Amino acid sequence: MKTKKLLLCSVALCYTTVGFAQHQNGFQSFFGLESTEWNGVTEYYDVPWENQLLRITNDTLISDMYFKKVEYSAVYWHNGYSEGRDSSLDFFLREDTATGKLWCRFPDGNADLIIADMSLSIGDTIWLPNYVDYRDSVMYTVLDTLTQDGYYTITLIDEFTERSIMFIEGVGCSNLLDYLRLHIIGSRMVCCHKDGELIYHYSMEGWSEEDCVVRPVGINDCVENQKVHIWPNPCNDWIYINSDEYIESAKIYDMMGHLILDNISCKDKVCIKNLPQGIYLLFVETNYSKSQIKIIKQ
Repeated sequence: MKTKKLLLCSVALCYTTVGFAQHQNGFQSFFGLESTEWNGVTEYYDVPWENQLLRITNDTLISDMYFKKVEYSAVYWHNGYSEGRDSSLDFFLREDTATGKLWCRFPDGNADLIIADMSLSIGDTIWLPNYVDYRDSVMYTVLDTLTQDGYYTITLIDEFTERSIMFIEGVGCSNLLDYLRLHIIGSRMVCCHKDGELIYHYSMEGWSEEDCVVRPVGINDCVENQKVHIWPNPCNDWIYINSDEYIESAKIYDMMGHLILDNISCKDKVCIKNLPQGIYLLFVETNYSKSQIKIIKQ
């Protein structure tokens, strides 16, 4: 029974026990079936808010265990979308859905560092990597557990600095950006996409869902353009593409960034009946802008 959290301590402890009992068959995976992306923001000493992107790529076998490789990019919206890759900040993740645990490993290390554990209860403690120096660790204590906006969450606090973080089932750790090994002040995950769908959004001042746009691998410099229209959507065998601007090119990619249809003619309806059911991205370049539109093939 995970409803509104009561303030009475005895009731809160009972609430935690019942909440964990409901997860005895396991927790939601932190990863999508085909793709996973996390958007986040960081605040440096002398740099304003900046959008960071962590993209989960293929499985990697390390020490007889499968990890997901995490690719890091810095995302900028000045004069349109652009993405700057920095492979030196890539790392690896693996999970255990039975306990809801998530570990990270760096390319130059041979030890796995725990960064999420959904099986914790109120009062439990956990040692997490220090966000200032990942070779050190800091003890966090669980303050509460609750279901909020459909997500089972665990809130923890660092007893020395009173810095709080959250473990979010099926999403990840709210301070995931801390594990980029940068000296960061104020790290927050704000968006999580799975298989191209925005499944989690943390509301904060100056940040909206419009900033949480999934990006296929290799597709840069694109922004949402309300002047490009398609119909019907969802679709079956055909789609129509129209724009207030002159369309120079149109292409369809799958959610892994693979080019599916090229050189699309927008003068007539576009045949997509040979595409399997799923989600695709239509990229349209006009004489003034570039844009993307999500297509749902039924």
